[in-house]
Amino acid sequence: MPVNPLLKYMFNVFKIVVKNSNAISKLVIPLIDKAINDFSDFLIKQGLDQIPGIKENLVGLKQSIITLTPPTLIIPSVTDPKVLAYIKKMSKDARQQKYNEISSLEDSIKSIIISKNKLVTEINNIQQQMLKVLGYVDQPIEGLGISLPTLIETVQLIVDLLGQLPLVQVTAVGPVAPPVTLSKFSPLEVPFKIAEKSLDTLSGIVEFIRSIGGTILKYVNVAKGYLNLLDGILTPILDILSFIKTLLQLDIVDDPNFNPESLTQSQIETINNQFYETKSEVISSVGFAASELTDISNNPQVNQALDAALLAQLQPDSLDPYIYKDFILTIEDDPNNKFSFASRRVKAKGIGGKGSFGKNLEQVILYNSYASSSIDPQTGRTIIPFELTGSYSYSATTQVLVNEAQLIIDQFLNPPPLPKDTQSISNPTSNPQNTELF
Repeated sequence: MPVNPLLKYMFNVFKIVVKNSNAISKLVIPLIDKAINDFSDFLIKQGLDQIPGIKENLVGLKQSIITLTPPTLIIPSVTDPKVLAYIKKMSKDARQQKYNEISSLEDSIKSIIISKNKLVTEINNIQQQMLKVLGYVDQPIEGLGISLPTLIETVQLIVDLLGQLPLVQVTAVGPVAPPVTLSKFSPLEVPFKIAEKSLDTLSGIVEFIRSIGGTILKYVNVAKGYLNLLDGILTPILDILSFIKTLLQLDIVDDPNFNPESLTQSQIETINNQFYETKSEVISSVGFAASELTDISNNPQVNQALDAALLAQLQPDSLDPYIYKDFILTIEDDPNNKFSFASRRVKAKGIGGKGSFGKNLEQVILYNSYASSSIDPQTGRTIIPFELTGSYSYSATTQVLVNEAQLIIDQFLNPPPLPKDTQSISNPTSNPQNTELF
């Protein structure tokens, strides 16, 4: 294909980035906030937070809003004697009234799930457009049968060869023509300059397309992460809701002979069966299903395009550098690699000044891998020699190197907690003089 279609696709990709940016992520976070707050407010208003074990789980849900991490909840069993004793004290009419009110809560959760499903569809559409554009530059050019990157490599080879040939200067013979008709370049030098200029243009187009594609991929992955988090929050919310609805429907507790402390096997089975049935009804009524995000991991051509886009972002002179938690990530090749396959590492350099993490990261340089990492035999913690230079990796997937670098950054900024009754390990630093950075 000529350059014009590439420019057209590049413009379409650019519009996608400008239009969507991280807007989807900004929409998912309010949904997380609404799901937790609506649920908590309802239970508190109805006094259902007083059921043993519920208040503690609401605190765990609230913490998810602050940390944007999946909650770790411990929902009591529906046959827990303390829970059943509390429900037995409530009159049947009171339980029925609270049960009737739950329908409004289910409607709220249902609206959140509908919004979530629309975002999933939008994300999949964006990803498909991105993959189409990234794959376009690797499609064969009409009439040549080779892709644009291959053409660029071929032209580069020709340009390099032309650059090694001696250029014959033009010598005027006979009457001197007017200056305007004379060229200051030799016949060989003119196509050489044109080829060189064309090569720069084509290379710039491909680099820009892949750089923009990498930007979209970054936003898509962030949005996917938030949607998975929303699913991880909705699941325990629906579990708690099912738990409460089951308790409010338990007519068995109205039996004067019902003793929560000594349940028969038949009573245990009846209560558990009621819980499973109620949970199925709740999930069905709100239409909950885990987000079905497009899986592209089994498509080699797509993976190759995505890897090229990510690699473009990791170049030192990238127009769209890859930034993770106040660190700029770049790729480095092993200059002493003697093998035919790549040996690389990801370097993470801290952004100067006080970053969003309140730390002076200007002198900090981290890598995705350290050959001399070890395990502390007393604490069982991984000791990472942040002050050393990182090692190279033969991993063929660039994303793996980036994931490793992100884990190193996370451990540097927030070291894992020590086991109880152990001394604190000194803060790691990449400062060669081992001086305190923070």
